[in-house]
Amino acid sequence: MAKIIREEGYMEQIEPFRITKVPLRELNAMMQQVVEWFVALETHHARLMEAIRRLQVCSDALNAFIFRDKGDGVQKLQEADQRRTEAWRLLRAYVKAMQGHPDEAVASAAREAYQQITARGNVAALSQPERSTNLHILTKWLEEQEEVCRLLALEVWLVRLQVHSATYDAYDHAVSQQQGAQEPGKAMQLRLQLEQAYRTVCLQINAAAIYESDGHFSDLISQLNALQREHTRVRKFRQSMKENREDEKNGPEGGEDEKIT
Repeated sequence: MAKIIREEGYMEQIEPFRITKVPLRELNAMMQQVVEWFVALETHHARLMEAIRRLQVCSDALNAFIFRDKGDGVQKLQEADQRRTEAWRLLRAYVKAMQGHPDEAVASAAREAYQQITARGNVAALSQPERSTNLHILTKWLEEQEEVCRLLALEVWLVRLQVHSATYDAYDHAVSQQQGAQEPGKAMQLRLQLEQAYRTVCLQINAAAIYESDGHFSDLISQLNALQREHTRVRKFRQSMKENREDEKNGPEGGEDEKIT
């Protein structure tokens, strides 16, 4: 018993996470990613392996439901996503080149803008929902940097990115509404099953980590916690933006994070 208590004090655990607050399409992308991590995990724990298989089945079912419609709406959504991604690439290339401008004020502004553009990594390699969040954060920052935009003559670049992002958002909303109308309740059912399957896997991993002292799960737990923290950060950013748009009509978000242990 003493050995277990000591390991509980030092062994890293998967942190509480409000999975119910993650938007459906982002949840789908997140689970597609973590399932790959889980499947690659080498473990002899039979209950954990069974929980991972269950999560994979639930994740595949939700993914198939979301992307089952390959009609005109989805095609337009994909094209809009490509256009906004290309607008981001061209903006990044332009700002990167402007870092070598002979006017130090312009070069300094370019370095500041380029740091913001690259801070979130390669946006083109992210899932569509994650790309939306990162592009919204970037455009919001650029909108607030009047002097940077003036020095770099960024208005036309920013407007193009805003237009293509807004077009994507419109198609994304339309597709989501169409899918929800076709099978009301189905998405919620699949989501609830997926959320429960994820919680079960996390419980099994935390339990296994307590009873093993070789750090076998440490890297995976660190990856999961980092991913969960990023989703929490994005959720709070969006909540802050919503409150600003509604002119402080809504109170601060309350409640505690859901516990998975």
